[in-house]
Amino acid sequence: MKKLLALATAFLLTPFSTLAISLADIRNNPDQYVLVTRESNYNIYVDSYSIASLRYDPPYFAMSGKVYIVIYNMDAILKSTATTTYDGHRSLKHLFLEERKTHPSSSANDLYILALDDMQKNSGLTFHCGPADVWNLDGNYQGSMTSDQMNSLTTNAKTNELSCELASSAYQIANYFFYKGYNLYFGPKFDSENLY
Repeated sequence: MKKLLALATAFLLTPFSTLAISLADIRNNPDQYVLVTRESNYNIYVDSYSIASLRYDPPYFAMSGKVYIVIYNMDAILKSTATTTYDGHRSLKHLFLEERKTHPSSSANDLYILALDDMQKNSGLTFHCGPADVWNLDGNYQGSMTSDQMNSLTTNAKTNELSCELASSAYQIANYFFYKGYNLYFGPKFDSENLY
């Protein structure tokens, strides 16, 4: 009976220990946990092994993957599954080609700027976070957050919509997912710090 109780206890505790994540785990596995956003009080990593294509129906795509938000001033790591959708008619490549048709005598640089301006108005991306598990930086489980709480972190206060504006954290995650899935960027890669 004692052996059965010990085995049951070990079985019940295993999921939390195998799912635990610490800052050391993330930093020690850069091939798996790829830094996509770096800010003064937080970093966002994507688990590159978790990225999956949910929809491949050109020009429409959908992808998902695990995202880790390391919030230093709160001593917290939030792990969530993000889902992104893509309208290929709004990709930088497509917009560039459309601008070339409209402005055939313009230089490539001018066409690129026009395409970027158009993409800034509508990136063609959507972003949604699922519920999140929360750990402290040492990997001790702290609790969970709902999808609504996670999405409030990236909601635009003016429009109450999830922000996928160029260079936003949601944009960087979506662009990296697309790159890992299809070996090309959906929009421009902002690599001022050589992230991903």
